[in-house]
Amino acid sequence: MKTLIDINYPGTKLSISEWSSTADDDLTGGLVTADALGIFGKYGVDAATYWATPGEQAPVGLAYWLYRGYVDCTRIIPFMPSHS
Repeated sequence: MKTLIDINYPGTKLSISEWSSTADDDLTGGLVTADALGIFGKYGVDAATYWATPGEQAPVGLAYWLYRGYVDCTRIIPFMPSHS
C-alpha cells in the first residue's frame, strides 16, 4: 500500500479512518486491538481512528496502554515498532 501511495501520491500519509475490534469488553477484543496496533506500526500507518472510547481498564484500553509504552517505576519505556 505504501508503495502505491509513494508512486501515485508522493508525500501522502496512510491512515485508517475508522476501525474497531467489535468486542471492546472482551479479551478477544484486546487481543485483536493489540495485533492491529502492531500491524499498523509494522506497516507504517500514520494515523488510525478507533470507533469508540474504550475504558482504561477494559481489554482494548489495556492494549493501547501496552502499545504506547508501560511505566517502569519512574520512567516510561516506549514501544518502538519494527519497520523491517
